Amino acid sequence: MKAVFKSIKFRLTLWYVGTLALIVISFSAALYVKLEKSHEKNIESSLEAIAQGLKNDISEAPHKMLQDILDKEKEREVPLNPVYIQVLKIGSKPAGEVAAKSNLLKGKTLPLFKTKRLAENVPLFKTISDKSIYPFPLKVIGLPVSIGTNKQYLIEAASPLRKEDDALDDLVEALFVLDPVLLIVALLGGYFLIQKTLTPVRNIVLSAKKITAEDLSHRIEAVDTKDEIGELVETFNDMISRLEKSFIQIKQFSSDVAHELKTPITAIRGMSEVILRKERPKKEYIDAFKNIVEETINMQVIIDNLLFLSRTEAQDVRYSFKTIALDEVLLEVFESMEILAKEKKVRLILSRLQQVSIKGDRNLIKRLFSNLIDNAVKYTHKGGKVEVFLERNDNFARFSVKDTGIGISKDELPYIFNRFYKADETRHRDGGGSGLGLSIVQRIAQLHKGRIDVESIPDKGSTFAVFLPIQD
Repeated sequence: MKAVFKSIKFRLTLWYVGTLALIVISFSAALYVKLEKSHEKNIESSLEAIAQGLKNDISEAPHKMLQDILDKEKEREVPLNPVYIQVLKIGSKPAGEVAAKSNLLKGKTLPLFKTKRLAENVPLFKTISDKSIYPFPLKVIGLPVSIGTNKQYLIEAASPLRKEDDALDDLVEALFVLDPVLLIVALLGGYFLIQKTLTPVRNIVLSAKKITAEDLSHRIEAVDTKDEIGELVETFNDMISRLEKSFIQIKQFSSDVAHELKTPITAIRGMSEVILRKERPKKEYIDAFKNIVEETINMQVIIDNLLFLSRTEAQDVRYSFKTIALDEVLLEVFESMEILAKEKKVRLILSRLQQVSIKGDRNLIKRLFSNLIDNAVKYTHKGGKVEVFLERNDNFARFSVKDTGIGISKDELPYIFNRFYKADETRHRDGGGSGLGLSIVQRIAQLHKGRIDVESIPDKGSTFAVFLPIQD
């Protein structure tokens, strides 16, 4: 039961009905007040018309008896019923003496207006609640009239503001019936609409429960709407797709790491077991230790490269990019790579070197140059050639390495930047690589908002071109 009260559906319905109830009650109250004011205004207008008519009759026949004039007034059709009329003397003593009054008043009289507040031809209204005259409040008009120079009278006409069969009572009764009915209908309709609106959300919850780390292939069924719910489903499915891709990469990464580290560890263990089986000459110990050191270095390279990639992708490392001269960095790398090329008997040629600067990290750019030139030298046959270029290309600095090596097949080109991808397993191991060099090169280019283009023909060579935005 508590879960029902805590549900969004219940709370939305409660807020909806509560807000609607407040609006309906406020509207009903405002309507009642408005009609009451309008009713009061109509009474005032009718009383003023009656008082003005009586004043005209008195002014036109000043010699007639006031009571006769007043008695004739009831023969007129008036919009109010009942109407109490009295005429008071105010210009003579005693002030406030009744000169004439309608039969409805019988032995009663209307309260006298304060004469100081009266002015000729200016009607004055007030409300009295004297239940000895009438059980409901009365609206009274006071209108002075003069006959000659000495006679002054005050015409008072009154009518009740409410009657038992008043339209306002009918309105109140109608509102007491209609308002609850309206709220009940709104409650049922609101609950239905909210339930229909939240059904896709419920489906999202049920679908999300089916998604686990072991199975990320499940997707939430798309809703045929362009509202927030549809956007939520689309966003959720996109998030699951990214998670699925990440999990696949993690599984592949774990598998590749295990495979890559397993080989050198197995080699180290094997060499150690062999060397420990019996006592051997000093030279054999030295050779074994050299091999162990070499395999350890390979493992260290793999670990360092993996740490570099994971940190840059997770953005754990913040680089301070500064303006660097690419030509100076390339010359430095080229000189160190010449030694490797001579050992492989490969000609390393700096074919073009233009002065161009970018905003970046010097060590990262140095690593990018080294990796690409190192790859080109390693996979070029003895007697082959590797050419290096650095030139300005529109708004980019174009660094390219062209070799006459073994090349890469068209089918393998889309995968060469994947971690641990090896187009030629034997060649890769012989070259001492870890399968991470090109992944690192691509990541460095991305960090500098650059890109890499590759062209390659098997057995003829490859060209790697890196485009980096220049510093103006």
